[in-house]
Amino acid sequence: MNIEREFFLKDFYCIYYLYDKDTIVYIGKTKRPADRLMQHAKSDKIFNSISIQYCHKDEITKTEIRLINKYRPKYNKGWK
Repeated sequence: MNIEREFFLKDFYCIYYLYDKDTIVYIGKTKRPADRLMQHAKSDKIFNSISIQYCHKDEITKTEIRLINKYRPKYNKGWK
């Protein structure tokens, strides 16, 4: 197992972004990024890249809401 994969499989709080080309199409939060991103890969969402932003667990919900309202990704429902 290489270092990147071993690191990625660890649990940590993060905000993640799914992109289609250069457009953010989904923003989510998770403690288990590998599991959550595999769920998206099996979904009907169309995306070709991801990025991950570490986030303190006490700030994760507020950060996610703020980012969804700012970028309004097409797969996020019910902007707050």
